[in-house]
Amino acid sequence: MAKDIIEDLKEGLCLVKFRSLKSNKEREIEATLNPEFIPNNFVVEQSSESDKILMYNSIFEKWEDIQKDTIIEWIKL
Repeated sequence: MAKDIIEDLKEGLCLVKFRSLKSNKEREIEATLNPEFIPNNFVVEQSSESDKILMYNSIFEKWEDIQKDTIIEWIKL
């Protein structure tokens, strides 16, 4: 799963639904790893082995690290 979502995020925007560790509520964000949507065309390389996935929240223009096992689903936009 991690490899798939990372690849989809690199291709463009995705709507990512996950359960917040702080509030335990479901949240949705529009996120990406595509440099075209990130200020300064920033590129992040990550391992699919990590417990978390770093992604750029394109609505609030900030980085989010989402724990993999909290991701419910994602949809490519």
